[in-house]
Amino acid sequence: AQSLPALTFAPIATQIAGAAPFAVSATSASSGAVTYAVLSGPATIAGNLVTVTGTGTVVLSASQAASGDYAAAVATTSFTVGPPFTLATAGGAASGASVSPGSVASFGLAFAPVGTSTFADPITLSVTGLPAGATATFSPATIAAGSPMTAVTLSIQTANPQTARSEPPSW
Repeated sequence: AQSLPALTFAPIATQIAGAAPFAVSATSASSGAVTYAVLSGPATIAGNLVTVTGTGTVVLSASQAASGDYAAAVATTSFTVGPPFTLATAGGAASGASVSPGSVASFGLAFAPVGTSTFADPITLSVTGLPAGATATFSPATIAAGSPMTAVTLSIQTANPQTARSEPPSW
């Protein structure tokens, strides 16, 4: 009977969206051929060369063919792909603010490119998950390609309160 080899991926560090393709490897005691595939996430693979295509979690598999005294084996690994920038607070409220209905909450943010001194691509900023009736404005709303670290102000305008009045009927 064939024994099952312990097929193990070499560790994969967190990657940055837009980074250069990189090689992955998985090894075992078997000499069987290893093939790689992307099971899920923002990446493609050709041979053992991975190209990230977005941000998120990538799950890879390695499949090794049976060889000699060893049975076929499969291993999986995952790694995270982050955006090509870091985001930090730059004054103002760090993570939240309490405001009266109809008021504005402002947040100072700083976007900095990772691995380079300027952004390779433009960045367009948007917000999701706002309360009903609230609007968000970024200043500036975009960061141009070639820009260095950029300070941005996020202002959230809350909705005005609703009022109701009860009047007796007039005859």
